[in-house]
Amino acid sequence: MGGKNVSSFIWILALLFLYDFIWILNDLVMWILKKREPRRVQLFWFILNLFTFLVCGFIFLLYGFLGKDLQNAEVWILLVLVPVSLIDFYGTVIETSSLSKRLSPIQEVSSQ
Repeated sequence: MGGKNVSSFIWILALLFLYDFIWILNDLVMWILKKREPRRVQLFWFILNLFTFLVCGFIFLLYGFLGKDLQNAEVWILLVLVPVSLIDFYGTVIETSSLSKRLSPIQEVSSQ
């Protein structure tokens, strides 16, 4: 960006989002070919990470086009990533959370 080196932080972040995109793309192909719906938790991750990617990308490009120090952009990007990571953690790791219950497949109780 403007002759400045892009840090490893940005590259790692981009690779993580690329991995998530490939994962959901694979699920969508399986949905079309085998009629196997993607899991809600994967869609949640994709939508959350897509939103995060767009916001972080906007911040990064804004700093780049304004000619400001890209390390300051990383601070703002980190301020976006922390609450998003907390939402992700709350929704996918804490099994008793209301978000986790919505994202989990409905479990049928067999009556015997």
